[in-house]
Amino acid sequence: MAISKKSGFTLIELSIVIVIIGLIVAGIVGGQKLVTQAKIRAVISEFNKYDAAASTFNLEYNAILGDMPDASAYSLGINCSGAPYDCNGSGNDRIYWQDMNNGVAYDNHENFIAWMHLRFADLIEGAYTGNNNTGGPNAMLAGLNIPASAFKSSRQGGWVFNSDDRWKNDIDSTIPVRNQLIIGGHVPNQRSYGSLFTPSQAKSIDNKMDDGSAYDSNCTDGAGGDDEEYMISETIPRCIVALHLTLTKRNY
Repeated sequence: MAISKKSGFTLIELSIVIVIIGLIVAGIVGGQKLVTQAKIRAVISEFNKYDAAASTFNLEYNAILGDMPDASAYSLGINCSGAPYDCNGSGNDRIYWQDMNNGVAYDNHENFIAWMHLRFADLIEGAYTGNNNTGGPNAMLAGLNIPASAFKSSRQGGWVFNSDDRWKNDIDSTIPVRNQLIIGGHVPNQRSYGSLFTPSQAKSIDNKMDDGSAYDSNCTDGAGGDDEEYMISETIPRCIVALHLTLTKRNY
């Protein structure tokens, strides 16, 4: 009677298989980190491009984009001659949602107009509508009335001009109100202030552009709290980031 011999893996073979699996996993994880870092570098590059365009506009027109009160005189928008209100800002040195102009509420959403000003000044590529024609009064849609970012998580990233003092009120009363570019995630029919970055990703941007502090200087984290520390243990998107513009204020 023949006796069959069953052969199995030796310890050496099993060790080789485990090492190979480990290398594959490490390669996948390392590849994901490289992709994320490339996206973060793209965010920084995008900001630098828009900041330079805003500064050029500032110097060329002696005005702050979005806030410029006589933009219609330079045809910096759609139908400026027929509807100057849709092109002009309030002229108070702030890129803001709603401002006062001679004591009257000036609800022209300068954050939308700002992108239109850059477009018609030939300082950026793309076509932006200059208004909130996507839904509610603050509705934003990346690629339509604000630029899309290369960064995506569970949401599409988009860029928003603003001088909202929310960070000052929510985080630290000593933070001055400054014109900013905010990058956040899409929220249907709302401002693009949805969580986009994990705290670790937001800190990586902060470290590369500023001082790594989550609440002051040139990079401010909008995590919705008053703790100056990034919660690195959080691994899901919790943050948006506000980057301060290098603009010179004007007295119109």
